[in-house]
Amino acid sequence: TYPGLKASTSDETSKFDRVLCDVPCSGDGTVRKALGVLSTWSPLSGVSFHATQLAILQQGLASLKPGGLLAYSTCALNPVECEAVVAAALWETSETFETVAIELPGLRLSAGLASWRVPSPSRVKHHEISV
Repeated sequence: TYPGLKASTSDETSKFDRVLCDVPCSGDGTVRKALGVLSTWSPLSGVSFHATQLAILQQGLASLKPGGLLAYSTCALNPVECEAVVAAALWETSETFETVAIELPGLRLSAGLASWRVPSPSRVKHHEISV
């Protein structure tokens, strides 16, 4: 992010038509090509990235012009780093933003999850989350 970026015509922070939030993640989606990821991954890995991912997404949303598009990108597959981050950002911004479907020729897409299990830091319990 560029928190000091200012529009040349006013004191308002610049807003953008398009924003890409490519966030740091546990990398569980790269296991096929990066076998070392699997040896260090655990169900709690995604939990440790959630707050950072949410902060980056919130900054991206704040940088977006009305009617603009934001892409949230991660190489994780678990919903704590994907759907949970987007759901938290949408919940916090109330009805200001909405998700939109994308279509890319030749790419099969699935709808995101509406509920998922979140591992407890105590490693004993799992909590069910629904949106």
